[in-house]
Parts: sequence; C-alpha cells; structure tokens
Amino acid sequence: MLEYEGDQHRTDPHQWNRDIERHERLLAAGEKVVRITAQRMARPRAVVSLVVQSLRAAGDGGPDPLLTPEWLAVFSPSARRSRLAHAFEVPGRALGG
Repeated sequence: MLEYEGDQHRTDPHQWNRDIERHERLLAAGEKVVRITAQRMARPRAVVSLVVQSLRAAGDGGPDPLLTPEWLAVFSPSARRSRLAHAFEVPGRALGG
C-alpha cells in the first residue's frame, strides 16, 4: 500500500486520527504501508527504490523499473512548479479575471 501524506494529514486532527486508525488496520491485516510526503517526492529515485524494496520483500519478482529521462523529468522542480501553477485553473477562465 502506497499512501501520500499531504500536509492536511498532519494539520487536521480529525484526518490525522483517521489516518492512524487506518494505518493500524492495514498493519493488523498484514499489509505493508509505504508513506510518501512531498519532501520524499522530490527524490523520485528514492521513492521508486523504496516501493521496489517493499514489493521484493512481499515476493514480487517483476522486472526492475526503467527510469527514463522522460520519466524523471515529470518529477523535476520545474515540472512540479508548473503543476502547482496550474492546479487552481478553471477550464475556460483566466485566473484573476
């Protein structure tokens, strides 16, 4: 199980407690949980390595991932800034207008 922990998961007490309870249920069911934050996403190779290690530990024998330059470019700082800049756009409407 791969979970992204956004800042709201830390700052909202209700969300934080729900996350802890869900995490405990998953562990009790024998699930491996890999938790990812924005800071970790800044290092995509490390995230992929962590996920692959978890899959291998669970018995997955699939091929190693191929991290092409194009794939890594998706996670570059400029690509992240671009996604953030466009995150609040409404199709057909200019921002501020």
